[in-house]
Amino acid sequence: MKTIILSFFTLFSLFVDIQEKTKNIGFSNGILEMSLCWIFFYFYYKKERKIKSKSFMVVSVIFSVCMLIGNSFASTGDFTLLYRTPMHFGLQLCRFVGYIFFFKTGLSYVYTYLKKYKKSFPYQRGIKLFDEHPFLFPCICLFLSYLIYMIAFYPAILSPDPSNQIKQFFNIETKYLDSVIVTNPNVYLTNHHPVFHTMLLGGCTKIGLLLGSFNLGLFIYTLLQTLTVIFTLSYTIFFMKKINTPYRIRCFFLLFYMFCPIFPLYAMSTVKDTFFSCCIVLYTIQVFVLLQNKDYQKHQFLFLFLIILFLILFRNNGIHVFLLSFPFLFFLLKKIWKKNLLLFLLCLACNFGYTKVLLPAFDIPEGSIREMLSIPFQQTARYVTKYENEITEKEKEAIDKILVYNTLKERYDPTISDPVKSEFNKYATEEDLKDYFGVWLGQFFKHPLVYLEATVANTYGYFYPNTTSWYVYYKYDDRLSSAGFDYRYNQLEDLRNTLSKYANTYKKIPLIGLSVNIGFSFFVLMTLFIYVFYEKKYNDLLIFVPHFVLLFVCVASPVNTYFRYAMPYVFALPILFCITLFILKEKDR
Repeated sequence: MKTIILSFFTLFSLFVDIQEKTKNIGFSNGILEMSLCWIFFYFYYKKERKIKSKSFMVVSVIFSVCMLIGNSFASTGDFTLLYRTPMHFGLQLCRFVGYIFFFKTGLSYVYTYLKKYKKSFPYQRGIKLFDEHPFLFPCICLFLSYLIYMIAFYPAILSPDPSNQIKQFFNIETKYLDSVIVTNPNVYLTNHHPVFHTMLLGGCTKIGLLLGSFNLGLFIYTLLQTLTVIFTLSYTIFFMKKINTPYRIRCFFLLFYMFCPIFPLYAMSTVKDTFFSCCIVLYTIQVFVLLQNKDYQKHQFLFLFLIILFLILFRNNGIHVFLLSFPFLFFLLKKIWKKNLLLFLLCLACNFGYTKVLLPAFDIPEGSIREMLSIPFQQTARYVTKYENEITEKEKEAIDKILVYNTLKERYDPTISDPVKSEFNKYATEEDLKDYFGVWLGQFFKHPLVYLEATVANTYGYFYPNTTSWYVYYKYDDRLSSAGFDYRYNQLEDLRNTLSKYANTYKKIPLIGLSVNIGFSFFVLMTLFIYVFYEKKYNDLLIFVPHFVLLFVCVASPVNTYFRYAMPYVFALPILFCITLFILKEKDR
């Protein structure tokens, strides 16, 4: 009887559409959904595959909360769908129960399967070359599969940010100057986007100009970036073999790397996140290797140092990933604490010399503090939108000194903070900021729910799989051509359109499309984490720390469900899966 009840609860959770008006609530396709009830019955009937675990239950509750809140915000933009009427509350409670048992049982099924998964398979024809050349063979396959994108989108896919970075390199004024205090009126370069990446991108275009073609310079950059992506992904396949990942899984991930459009499209896109994502993947692998070997060889020490250095240089929040993950090694590997301390101090010294000495020496200002304040700014804007009549003149004055109060209500967009931040007063004093945060804190105690709603509305897509927002760059950006640079696509417009349609269709393919779904990636990340936790391999949990840091960065980011912000941990999921499989299979260390 319990199994039947759970089956109906799960059916209700997954397929009933709860809307604002309760009279519209019901199954979207009754015959199909009711037929699935038998599948759910079997799903719960297999008791021998269920695992009683508090950790699995906790994660199931987290997933269920994400589903309920995400659905509410996707429908109404706030929490009201959860409690609009007593009937709504009761229906959502039923859905909550159904989700919990569905996720907990699913976690148990997958865990049991992975634990029983064979380490090796009988040899089959056609994979000998793959096994004998675990790095070179993937390199060739990936290069050939990405070649069509390199031809179609020659010389590069430009978007607003890298276009403006190139302008900065050539000392052309951009919007980034509006948010910083300029120390030298003749210097238009800022560290809003990492100067290192700006110099690399601009330097390649400069080389192209010296050779007679701006397009050639852009292609030099994208060729370098594409090769980096190929080498990084091939290295993950090579490392999978080193940790005895079954060849079927390695073949699957190689095919995924070859035919998932995010890899070649971001390889051809000039955003900083592509190089950064490669660094995150390599950092994850090297930390795991260190945890396994419990010591460095000289080349490993140097390699990890270079990875961390590029991690810091390619994205401004890379330093946070390093600072919040690497220090754990002091406690986990006490015997080599001196080596870890040396590496830690070397990286800190490089970061300090770069940001506090080198950049100021060239009069390059840091990015604006506003980039770290998306959360409070969105909360203030939503508060003004909801409770404008309760705001005193003194509070208005404090807000106005930071964000321009009169237009704040009109500028507020729940899913992106850029319109609110655009009017930030870069000349605001510490006293002005202190007054603002005093008002911010006071308004929180008056209406805390509106603050929570503001943050969730700006971030729920990073935790909710049913969102549709997805960003892949492929359109022509005319910012450089309008500035006098000879940037243009080639004549293969039909091929570009075909590849673009494929990219936009890929995300909609059942099951396969989940591989590029940001919210689903969070579910996978949490699932792998809890499996390692359940196995009590606590030291190995460190490999997940950088990715959770990046997840929190997404929460503090200005845009909801923006793929390139989540891209580093999405790129890393295949190797995290294989490492988790290795951990589940290995004997106690």
